[in-house]
Amino acid sequence: MPKFVALEKTEMCHFLDDYGSCPYGERCQYAHKESELRSVSRHPKYKTQVCRQFKLNGICMYGRRCQFIHEEANNKPQNNNKNYNNSKN
Repeated sequence: MPKFVALEKTEMCHFLDDYGSCPYGERCQYAHKESELRSVSRHPKYKTQVCRQFKLNGICMYGRRCQFIHEEANNKPQNNNKNYNNSKN
């Protein structure tokens, strides 16, 4: 199964969050309702190590989709090892 299909409807639509509507409508790959969310099978080591780029530069090009932990300002690791991750980093 292609990766984009495996991840379809595993996060909430950001257009709905930010603008209240989505230009993709029914074709949107993101969930528009909590009931549409599907779980994602993650690797057992998902978010178990600190992201090197985030640690060195304070930023990571992958953002919330990074497979590694981004430390918060208080140096407490942020571990979002959930079935889906709809938080914004």
